[in-house]
Amino acid sequence: MKKWLLLSCVTFGMAVSLAQQEVVVKAVTTTEASCPTNGIVHLKVNQILNSKNADGTDSVEIKSLPVIDWDLNKGTRYLPDVIRGYTVQPGPVDIKCAEFDELNVNYFGKPAKVTVRFEDVNDRELKDELHLNDGTVGGFFNIGELTDVAIPGFELKVRDRLRGKIGEYGKTVFLKYAKAPQSVAVGNEAKTEVNTPSKVSEPLNSKVATDAVSTTVESKKG
Repeated sequence: MKKWLLLSCVTFGMAVSLAQQEVVVKAVTTTEASCPTNGIVHLKVNQILNSKNADGTDSVEIKSLPVIDWDLNKGTRYLPDVIRGYTVQPGPVDIKCAEFDELNVNYFGKPAKVTVRFEDVNDRELKDELHLNDGTVGGFFNIGELTDVAIPGFELKVRDRLRGKIGEYGKTVFLKYAKAPQSVAVGNEAKTEVNTPSKVSEPLNSKVATDAVSTTVESKKG
């Protein structure tokens, strides 16, 4: 009876051991099968651009690069591209030994200032310039939401400059103003005086010449 039990235990132990070995072999086989035999990996890289807007809020832009064939025989580490105005984290990235791999590379915009200048059409300063210091490269700004752009007695000529994107060297925005039309009271009515160039008078010589022609014509009729 004891011999039978001992033999059964030995047999069961061998069976468990064989089963474990089979599992290990399958795992190894699966891993090796996922690695391309030619060493070529179809690699996709996503550049994640993290920035700060001029109001301090976050801005994220994702640029997906075209899929490339990466030869593992020449190297297994991907060195991210340099984007001016950004720092990259992390540095070189390990590429998986697989048919396809996708890498997410984070970039962070460097601090950049937005300067706003308020000038008339003759480039004369109408009020102190404004400095927005909370943004980074790649962020956006909306001046109309951050300050009052109205100036008494003037009207803003170009409004599409109020919004934009912060560049590598920051951004300087020139807001141009023209004098607003003035209302002039004439009797009981208010008329708007428009600032237009004064009419150019005719040259004196041309008027004399016209009078001379008229005199000649009249004398012939007489």
